[in-house]
Amino acid sequence: MAKAIMIQGTMSNSGKSFLTAGLCRVFKQDGYKVAPFKSQNMALNSYITKDGLEIGRAQAMQAEACGIDPTVEMNPILLKPTSNVGSQVIVNGEVRGNMKAMDYYRNKKQLVPDVMAACGAVLREVGSTNKTRLSDYANAIGAQTRALLKVHTSNYRIVGFTESESPAALAELGRSCSIPVIEDLGSGCLIDLAPLGLRDEPTVQASVRGGVDVLSFSGDKLLGGPQAGIIVGKRRCIDLLKRHPLARALRVDKLTLAALEATLQAYADGTALQEIPVLSMLAQTPEELRQQAESLCRRLEEIGVTAEVVSTETPVGGGAVPTQTLPSFAVAVAPRDSAAALETQLRQRPVPIIVRIAHDRCLLDMRTLFPADLDEILQAFRETAS
Repeated sequence: MAKAIMIQGTMSNSGKSFLTAGLCRVFKQDGYKVAPFKSQNMALNSYITKDGLEIGRAQAMQAEACGIDPTVEMNPILLKPTSNVGSQVIVNGEVRGNMKAMDYYRNKKQLVPDVMAACGAVLREVGSTNKTRLSDYANAIGAQTRALLKVHTSNYRIVGFTESESPAALAELGRSCSIPVIEDLGSGCLIDLAPLGLRDEPTVQASVRGGVDVLSFSGDKLLGGPQAGIIVGKRRCIDLLKRHPLARALRVDKLTLAALEATLQAYADGTALQEIPVLSMLAQTPEELRQQAESLCRRLEEIGVTAEVVSTETPVGGGAVPTQTLPSFAVAVAPRDSAAALETQLRQRPVPIIVRIAHDRCLLDMRTLFPADLDEILQAFRETAS
């Protein structure tokens, strides 16, 4: 007999809830231990458990068919529609607020503490703010330790007297103690950025070679794809994560997968530096940027705008490579009234133009612009000058 049975339906109102309840009753009568589960439910019909927590009514009915009390584990996420585009979000039986669909997907990462609490995990910090040695991890290992975690400081830096362990050293410690090692890289860099002038940004490949068991990183930021979280690692660990009840609720949609596939294909084809916007921006040389700035400056002056080419430093931003900058060139525009007023005008256009203010001038950093942007910029200045 199969170890598990999954009841699937192709649409709402197709009878999945009643069919599941019927099967629960049959299995219970045949002596099996059975319980209902739905990771994410969208319904206005809810049920309050004995603990005062809210779940979908369908799971409560199915629990009754199983002969057990309904619990929040049977329906961790409940969405109660409030409009055509939004719902009240209930996580682990407690209301988290009303959210539109896009807000809900953006805030899924905030569910992590709830996920940890639901599975009984305890996060224990080791080391100090600026120094964490291998011995700090080793001394913290106890009978209840189930994993070692290293988190890369992808959006901040601690400078001065600092020390941290490599993923390879931590992986070796984990293997010696039969404890899996997890690393969160954050920005998800897939190429060495040192030739572009950016240092100390670890790559996914280096951590995999180092032997970590689970590696997580972003699909956007330095990887350059859609907003998503990516987990790679040893098959036994990935299979375990796939079985977690929230895995289905947190999965990305097909559009995200298609965009991620196209992004990764550019890496496989060796064209990432040309095709992926963030990498093509980082790869531009100062000389290329200077020539582009001079061209834009001439075109602005031809329509009566007072402008000048200036050298500048560009931070990478986007939660990656903090404290480091790249040399760049910008076009500095002298406003008729004030730089703040011009900045507001440009930002509030149908296609917003974001500038940086320095010395009461608005700077257009060429590293952040594409050739297709220049006509829009020229039109904007024609309109502001009229």
